[in-house]
Amino acid sequence: MKGWISTMLAAIKEWDIRILNQINNRCHTKFLDRVMPIVSFLGNYGYVWIFISFMLFWYEQTQHTAIQVILGLILTTTIGEGLIKHVIRRKRPFFHFRHFQLKVPPPITYSFPSGHTASAFCSFFILSPLNGWVSFFCFLFAVTIAFSRVYLKVHYPSDVVCGIFLGLFCGVIVLYMPML
Repeated sequence: MKGWISTMLAAIKEWDIRILNQINNRCHTKFLDRVMPIVSFLGNYGYVWIFISFMLFWYEQTQHTAIQVILGLILTTTIGEGLIKHVIRRKRPFFHFRHFQLKVPPPITYSFPSGHTASAFCSFFILSPLNGWVSFFCFLFAVTIAFSRVYLKVHYPSDVVCGIFLGLFCGVIVLYMPML
């Protein structure tokens, strides 16, 4: 069993490094170098999702959804930032690849899972029933936030993938949790 786990972790690490190098070598443009830090900033502390929640709270028919988004952010942050990051304690890519030049200030927390991505996909999942355009916009923005974290070299791709799963898991819990 232990050998199988080591083999799997080695394969994930190899995949992470290969994807990071591909993005670093093939995807960088001046435009994205300017846009991705802004996208990532909007994901800081769930700013964009909190803003959307406050906008939804003004309308009686979407107040329930606004509360669910806030609860989802709290749950995602508690599980991801408060628990998993401190158990796994994975260092960020820029610690291992000194040649990577950061376009954002280096985050001080651990890498796994991506909190930005988890919050984005949790919020997307909760907001998706509102209407098609809202769902489409939220999905595109969540994907862009996730990509920005790898593009900016502050997360491994597997951090982002697990952040997606964590966010969707928390979104399901909150969306289908009976409100008091």
